[in-house]
Amino acid sequence: PNPNNLLIFPDNHDMARFYTQVKNDIDLFKIAGDIDPNYQESYNNAIKQGVRVLCYDCVISKEGITIGKRLDLANVSNSA
Repeated sequence: PNPNNLLIFPDNHDMARFYTQVKNDIDLFKIAGDIDPNYQESYNNAIKQGVRVLCYDCVISKEGITIGKRLDLANVSNSA
């Protein structure tokens, strides 16, 4: 994605991006900017525009996959 083409809806005051992490042995979520620097830039621009970022780990069991604990975000100040 081109980070300059970020679409923001100014009338929507509660936008969020939801991520899940399959591993449940970490406490910090971080975008892999070394793999995709354009996505990292788009992610950072979205946060600057007020998009909230939420990330949770997953609990995998015989019964299925469920959402686990909320993860802290690396280098993000608005992870509310």
